[in-house]
Amino acid sequence: MIRDERMQALVSKGEEPITPLVDRIGQLRDDLGISTLVVMGGSGDYLDVADTVIQMHDYQPVDVTEKAREVIAQHPTLRRNECETPLATFTPRALNCATLQKLLLDGKFRVSAKGLDALRFGKEFTDISALEQLQSSSEVNAIGWLWFQLAQLPGWTDNPAKAMTKMLEGDWYQAMPNHGDLAKPRILDAMAALNRMRKAQFKA
Repeated sequence: MIRDERMQALVSKGEEPITPLVDRIGQLRDDLGISTLVVMGGSGDYLDVADTVIQMHDYQPVDVTEKAREVIAQHPTLRRNECETPLATFTPRALNCATLQKLLLDGKFRVSAKGLDALRFGKEFTDISALEQLQSSSEVNAIGWLWFQLAQLPGWTDNPAKAMTKMLEGDWYQAMPNHGDLAKPRILDAMAALNRMRKAQFKA
């Protein structure tokens, strides 16, 4: 999370392989478009990289961004930014949609949630019990029907996460093959479940 100036003086950057989050936040925003929300009460070093600063006062949020700017000017940081390398990027894995279609055909097109523990897709049962962020079987059902739509795509799709994100735009539930018992899932969870399908075929 942080390495203050005293720790930087004691342990040089060459002896510390981990880059603190405070030095990566700007890169996450500028290079990847990722916002970061940090609840911090013990270090003012995050004020230098914060676009907005919210203080809780009597259980009410108060915007103190301008006051934070004044504090930064009056008490400049003595620590060095240790961000020496660009953020690592990743290449999305392509998904063979024909494999999903075959699973559906062999399993008589059955798609159903088994609580929060498993998702039936055709004849394949995918163990999702480790996905603790899923809150209801309705989300699991929706994930299954997202996969159903992926199965209708021809051949390989280069970015299944992007394809499912598009499916969830606007009145997403009206485009679902099954309109009942659905709750909008996060793409993160839809992909985490897909990664657990044993017969899904991916390639880099």
